[in-house]
Amino acid sequence: MNASFLSVITLFLAAALPVHADPPKPKEIQSATGIVAKTVPSDASEGATDTQIFQHDKLVATIHNAAAVSFQPKGDILLLRETGADDDSRHFLLNLGKKEYSKNPEKRASWVIGGRYVVKTTWSDDGRQITLQTAQFAGGKPVTIEVKNFCR
Repeated sequence: MNASFLSVITLFLAAALPVHADPPKPKEIQSATGIVAKTVPSDASEGATDTQIFQHDKLVATIHNAAAVSFQPKGDILLLRETGADDDSRHFLLNLGKKEYSKNPEKRASWVIGGRYVVKTTWSDDGRQITLQTAQFAGGKPVTIEVKNFCR
């Protein structure tokens, strides 16, 4: 066998063999008071995630089909993004300090904020407002909301 034939066989085998990569590490963020939100893969649907909430290293809640985005700068209000195959994925807030671990799906229109194409979120220094910036192709306009109107 010549060297070029062996090179082709080696390249073919390298391309054909499965590659085993480590699964991505869960995203973990922490509030100013120590509540931890960990985003983990979900079995619900392709691309879906769940967010697990921990207090004092104890799992206290799981929010299905949601990814943790950020905590309020000085408190325990968590901004989450809905995940999954739905084209109408939005953001929402939970006041974990007041044990708000879910929202009533029948009243979804009253608690969702932002939209699928939010590319940046910014909390005000006092945590009373949050600004959601949409991608340029989807309008590109920032929207600032009053946090108290969307969670306990």
